[in-house]
Amino acid sequence: MFLTVYILLVLLAALPLGRTLLQERGGGFTLVLLHRLYRDLAYIAAAVLGIICFETALTISLQDYWFGELGQRYRYWLALGLRLGIFFTVLVSAGIFMGYNLQALWRPLPAVPRSAPWFAAFIFSAVVGFVATALWVPLLGFLGATATGTSDPVFGKDVSFYLLALPWYDAVVSTVITVLVATMALWALPPEYSQSDSGLVFRQGRALRWNWPSGIRTWSALLS
Repeated sequence: MFLTVYILLVLLAALPLGRTLLQERGGGFTLVLLHRLYRDLAYIAAAVLGIICFETALTISLQDYWFGELGQRYRYWLALGLRLGIFFTVLVSAGIFMGYNLQALWRPLPAVPRSAPWFAAFIFSAVVGFVATALWVPLLGFLGATATGTSDPVFGKDVSFYLLALPWYDAVVSTVITVLVATMALWALPPEYSQSDSGLVFRQGRALRWNWPSGIRTWSALLS
């Protein structure tokens, strides 16, 4: 039942996109058309986001009822609180970081809507944040770590550091590296404009062309 309603909702949100494609069929891929497509795709994204939020709220309510019947409600909310904390921390921090970088990278491109860099950045950070929610177990171990009284003979650290704290530090570093590598990859492929009568032509009469040799040189310089 819900699946049918979700499909109908997405199809309803896709009606403006279909109307735009039918109206511009056979025409040039202009700047105005690009902005209309971006607006119409935003409608679909809003519908999908609404479905995800509804499904998440429904799942939380059902899980809360189930764990409440078992008398373990506090355990469920503890795990959920840690997951939500991780998700929103990654969403905000990575989204702002990548948003500013994408905004600076796409500033020379007049065809790109102003909100597009932030939209793309927060979609990516949401995916990374969702994957990072699995780190709530290392986080719980880190928060509950206590000294065992046994120290490492080489570095002098308590054994609890290697068992409970180090896995969390390693997970945080891996997440940060993922965001940094993705940002470096975007900067390694800088776009440039060139006059052309073919390709993606806008109303300004310019076509977007990616300078692959320059991007490869930039990437090599970053790695060297």
